[in-house]
Amino acid sequence: MVLHYAEKFDPSQLLAILERNPRLYRDLPVDQAADLDMAWTLLRAVAATPTRDPQVIERLREAVTDPVKGMWVLAGVTSHDANWVIEHAQEVISDQPARARIVLYRLKDPRQREQLVRAIPSESPKLRKVIAEVVSEEIKDPSEKQRLLDLLK
Repeated sequence: MVLHYAEKFDPSQLLAILERNPRLYRDLPVDQAADLDMAWTLLRAVAATPTRDPQVIERLREAVTDPVKGMWVLAGVTSHDANWVIEHAQEVISDQPARARIVLYRLKDPRQREQLVRAIPSESPKLRKVIAEVVSEEIKDPSEKQRLLDLLK
């Protein structure tokens, strides 16, 4: 229920509940299809609501880099902490097209999408290719699409 009504809960309080007794929530199945436990479900709810609490922000930044389950908080983190996601694009996206798609979708401002593309190092050809494929599929404006693809060459 907390996930479906996340906006009604204080993210700081949810994180405090999780941090008080993390073993209580770990490995308690919630969604078999997504292989998520209650701890990750609470983190998803925390990520769904904007916050200025530095502890919450730091915990979400840590969670989003988890190679397997971090994707479940990525949309919220991108929506509420876009500059950090852009600055850490390589570790956040991690050559995964699904992650790139989430980030590009959540960055509503074309300037932020351009910042994201510019943040991808030329020393990461695989990541640049992943981003280019997602840009080609997801960006509808032809001039923006071409500009981003040109930056990725």
